[in-house]
Amino acid sequence: ISGAARLVGDLISVSNAQAGGLRFVMLDTDEEAAEGPLDLPDVDLPVTIELDEVSLHDAAWDIYGLRNHYDLLRLSGRWEGLELAVSSAHIHNHEWGSLALAGQMIFSHPYQLALNADYELAQPPLWQGLNAAHGAFRISGDLGKLQLDGSLCAAVALDLEGRIDLVTPGWPLSLTARQGCAQAGEIALADLPGLEDYPGLVLAPGWSLEVGGDSDEQRLGLAANLVEADYGSIALRGQGSNRDGVLYLEELRAALPEAAGIVRLAGELSYLDQLAWDLGLELEQVELPRQAMPLAGRLSGPLQTRGRLAGNEWLVSFSQMALQGEVNDLPAAITGELNLDQDFDLDGSELQIDLNGAFLSLVDREGVLPRADIEFGDFGRWLEGASGSARATLSWDRGGSLLALQG
Repeated sequence: ISGAARLVGDLISVSNAQAGGLRFVMLDTDEEAAEGPLDLPDVDLPVTIELDEVSLHDAAWDIYGLRNHYDLLRLSGRWEGLELAVSSAHIHNHEWGSLALAGQMIFSHPYQLALNADYELAQPPLWQGLNAAHGAFRISGDLGKLQLDGSLCAAVALDLEGRIDLVTPGWPLSLTARQGCAQAGEIALADLPGLEDYPGLVLAPGWSLEVGGDSDEQRLGLAANLVEADYGSIALRGQGSNRDGVLYLEELRAALPEAAGIVRLAGELSYLDQLAWDLGLELEQVELPRQAMPLAGRLSGPLQTRGRLAGNEWLVSFSQMALQGEVNDLPAAITGELNLDQDFDLDGSELQIDLNGAFLSLVDREGVLPRADIEFGDFGRWLEGASGSARATLSWDRGGSLLALQG
C-alpha cells in the first residue's frame, strides 16, 4: 500500500493511494433469515473520510459464494456523517470490461440511493453476442422502492425499466424490457444462445417482456412479432410464471398473418436437471406451410406433447391427437398417439393418418406385433406426372428388426 493521507480535526483525507492483492469475503451463516422487512440501522460516521484517486489493483471479492476479480478499481468520493458521495468510480476487468459510475447514498431510513453508470463489455464468459456491448443504467429512490432504468446495446438491444424492493424478503420487483438502442433492428433467433438451430426465425422490432414477482416466483408477459419465411409475421402473446426451475405457460398464442390460423400453447417446461415438457397445443384453421408441398390446406384440433432431454437420451410423445381439416380438397385427419426415443423405438404408438388420398395406420403397443399399414390411392396426388396406387404392410419385432413386408 502506498499513498498520502492526512488527519485534520475530524477529516481523514487519502489521495493518490494504491493497494494491490486485496480480498473481500462475505460468508453465509447457518442462521435462518429474519422474517419481515429488513430493519437497517443508521450509519453516521463520527469522522469524515475523503478519497481522491484511490486505486486498488488485482482486487477480488467473494460474496456468499459469488466470486469475481478486478484488474483495477479507482475511486474518488467523500463520506460525511450519514451521506456517502462517490464523485467517480472506475472498475476494469480484462474479461468483463469496464464500468464507470457516480452517485450518493444516505445511510438513514429509508436509505436513499442515486446512482448513474455507464459500462462497456469486453468478452464476458456468458454469450458471444455480448462481446463489445455497451449501455448505461440509473438507480434512484429508497431501498424499498428503487426505480431502475437501463439499456443494453448488443446482439439483443433492450431498454429496461421498473421497480425493486430490497428491504422486503424475496426482493419483490416489477420490470419491463423492450427493444432499445436507436440503431437496433431485427434479431435473428439463431444468434441467441440455445436457438442456433432456428436460422429462419427473426424477432421483429417492437417486442416487450414484463416480469413481476419476487425471487421465489416471477410472473411473465410477452408481446412480440416473429418473422418466419413461410408465414411472414407471427404475432405472439403470452402469459405465464416461473417457479423452482419450471416455466408454467398459461397460454402462448401465435396468430399467423393473412388469416393463416391460430396456434395456442399451454403447459409446463422444466429446465434445471433436464429439459422436460408437458404441453397442450390447439390448432385453429392453421394453414400448412409451403414446405409441405404438394400438400395445401388447413388443420384444426388438439394434441398433447410430452418429452425429456438429458444428455444423449431423449423421449418425445404426441398424444390425444385429433386433428381434422381439408387438404388438397379432400377430408384430412391425424389421430392417436406417437412415441419416439433416441433409439427410434415407437413403443406405445397407435397412429392413424388420412391425408391427400393416402392412409397410414401404425400400431406398436404391448401385446401386439408392431405393424404399419400404408395405402396410396393415387400417386399422382403426391408426385406430378405419376400414376397408380399401392398398398403395403410392414411388421417388425421389438428390437427394430424388419420381420415382414407385404404389398
